[in-house]
Amino acid sequence: VERIAGMETRMWLRINQEALALAREIKARGVRIAILSNMPRDLLAYVRREFRWLDEFEIKTWSCELGIVKPDAEIYRVCLKALGCQPLRTLFFDDRLNNVEAARNLGMEAHLFQSVEQARAIVSAGLNGA
Repeated sequence: VERIAGMETRMWLRINQEALALAREIKARGVRIAILSNMPRDLLAYVRREFRWLDEFEIKTWSCELGIVKPDAEIYRVCLKALGCQPLRTLFFDDRLNNVEAARNLGMEAHLFQSVEQARAIVSAGLNGA
């Protein structure tokens, strides 16, 4: 558990500016954006305090506050309800395959995040086809 928490901490403290820029581009096109994270409670307190960019996401779903973690289907449902969005109209990215598969099982278009370029191509295809 400590090792996983340490990995999660390092991931969140290393801001991917390109991914954040992509999220901003998506939002600028009028699409709602959300974060669904298994971040531990102590890290969440730090992130909320230090990272103002979190406020740019309309919906923030934190497993540590709900007591439900990905890939449990219920946490996806909570996020979808907060977004007011049906699974079939949702694009989901995650860096863990089991979380992607869980999202797909609920009917979301879900992809394993590999790079910002890959995500941008998927987003562009979806927005241009919508």
